[in-house]
Amino acid sequence: MMVTGDEPNGPILLGGTAMIDIVSVADGDPVRPQLDNLGRTSFHFGGNAYNVALNMKLLGLDVRFLSALNTRPLARLFRDEIAAQGIDAYIHDAPDLPDQIFNALFHGGLCYAKIWCDDMMTEDLPADLCARACKDIAALVFATPLSMATTETLLTCAARLDFPVFAGNMLLSGPEMIRLCAGGRIDLFVASDHEFEICLSAQDDIRDAAHLADMLGCPLVLTRGRRGADVYFSADRVVTVPVREEDMSGTELGAGDLYLSVALKTLAAKTPGRGKLKEDDLLAALDHAGTQAAKILSCEHANLGAPDAVMARLEKYTSSK
Repeated sequence: MMVTGDEPNGPILLGGTAMIDIVSVADGDPVRPQLDNLGRTSFHFGGNAYNVALNMKLLGLDVRFLSALNTRPLARLFRDEIAAQGIDAYIHDAPDLPDQIFNALFHGGLCYAKIWCDDMMTEDLPADLCARACKDIAALVFATPLSMATTETLLTCAARLDFPVFAGNMLLSGPEMIRLCAGGRIDLFVASDHEFEICLSAQDDIRDAAHLADMLGCPLVLTRGRRGADVYFSADRVVTVPVREEDMSGTELGAGDLYLSVALKTLAAKTPGRGKLKEDDLLAALDHAGTQAAKILSCEHANLGAPDAVMARLEKYTSSK
């Protein structure tokens, strides 16, 4: 697929989970549970995959979203939201899939605790749905884990149709997923340092980030929040890309998804097919992403979406009339 200018020549396909985010912000001390904490709680449409999809749409891109949802009220709310945002939905109806929910506690801009339900890895998406979602796309982004069978189907589509594959935290779901994507089947892997360390402690066959980059056969990016990112090209080549924006007054909520969205917008335009990601383009995209994400996050509420966006749609499905 040919790429011209600075915009991708086709839609970006995001694969992953659609979640309802319950976000609590404590005014008091969140690490002393014996004390009551005043604060506020809001409800948002989220999940890493949908957050990146929405960010890319707001950045002016043509976006597709591949996922599974049940048919109960919360899922119907999400279907309405996806349509309202102008995102092309490729959604598999999964009646037995639980509601996917993320619950987090923040204080002073930092996350202190989080609990979530994500069962997307148990749901195999139909091959024909995946094929339709992949038609004429500029790039595929695995933002959160899909099932092994679905991942294999999409990787096969990428090899046949020659579009780049970028992966987020989906690889951290286990060694089987890493083996499935190893050997150069993806073009880039991006993860936060915190989540990578959790993954590393639970797996004996990965020594460190450089070792995983060699296993995957592609660059590995570890994001480090306000300290920027480290790019592992091989065991003996690591490049640090700092965040150059001085004003970092915003909360970390949504920071990683926003950083990834800005970087991938550039990379999708600069990478014309599988195995064609250039080192200079990657470093430039990460440098740009750090600066732009910092500026956006420093704006009040810029990364929180519409306050209580879920509640604004809830009455439609709870009314007794």
